[in-house]
Amino acid sequence: VEYDAYKIFQTPGYVGYPGSYNKYTTISTKSGNVDYSINSLPFAITQNAVIPVLAKVMASGQYTITGQDMQLLPPGACVTLKDKLLNIVHNIKASPYVFTMNDTTSTARFELTVCADITTGINDNNAAVLSDQSVLVKQDISGIDVDLNFDKVSNAKISVTNILGQKIVENKKVNAQNETVRFGLEPKNQLLFITVETENKKITKKIIH
Repeated sequence: VEYDAYKIFQTPGYVGYPGSYNKYTTISTKSGNVDYSINSLPFAITQNAVIPVLAKVMASGQYTITGQDMQLLPPGACVTLKDKLLNIVHNIKASPYVFTMNDTTSTARFELTVCADITTGINDNNAAVLSDQSVLVKQDISGIDVDLNFDKVSNAKISVTNILGQKIVENKKVNAQNETVRFGLEPKNQLLFITVETENKKITKKIIH
């Protein structure tokens, strides 16, 4: 699995300070014994993804963990934060979690859980669903092909987003009945959602690329 960035916990010492300095307030997720700053999320397709979360603080006191851009997730998606020290499970999607932590903490106190099949409810309930055979998604090492096979010439918008709802490439608009739309994307072994939307129909497909 590829990751976006390693989490760095210390920097070279400052003038008058011996050795390296590591008294920062940081938060990271873990995969095995390695700490990462972003995108260490396993594939939450058939089972819940449970991710250890390590928080370190520069001074003992009260702190807050907030989930950002939660509004981009599907309405039915569940995201919880478990405080293993206090045995509390908090809905981080609904509100921030406030807690007290000591500056001596060095192990992962929290667990972030993302529910399985986060695409539940991703299609707009007010829109009819396109036929599964009208949109086919294929891939190779240099990108993704979206094959469109409509009943008639239609205006369509194609978008590619990641599990956080972030746009991976610019949306493409086409006017066609049968056409293949190419997205040049470097493989990063990540879960992507390809959404095709016409005037009154919509479908979203998942792919690991």
